[in-house]
Amino acid sequence: MNQAERESIEKYAKDETDKLGLYAWPHVKRVSRLSLHMAEMVDEGRVNLDVLEVSALLHDIAKHLEENDAKVDHGFLGAKMAEDFLKKCGFKREIVQAVSHAIRAHTHTPLNLTQLRQRFSMMLIT
Repeated sequence: MNQAERESIEKYAKDETDKLGLYAWPHVKRVSRLSLHMAEMVDEGRVNLDVLEVSALLHDIAKHLEENDAKVDHGFLGAKMAEDFLKKCGFKREIVQAVSHAIRAHTHTPLNLTQLRQRFSMMLIT
């Protein structure tokens, strides 16, 4: 991911999360920073850092919509919003799908370790 893409993603994420209130953007930046730090602790080169960073930046873009409507699942809606945005930005299909999966999955606790591994594997480089 180049600097222009990162800036575009950050602007979109900040614009959406700012609708939630004062603490949303700092939360997103913390999640992004911690995610990248955690990735350094796994086997180097196994984690797709672009997928990880983009997922972290966009994970709460629909949270403000959930706050206004209890029927909205911000993970599912955010995944769709991220897909649409990333496609417009010209990201590769594999990246779009992996980011969408990560955002959709972040609001649902895995039932077991196998499911957790499956979710994490979407961010691995194959």
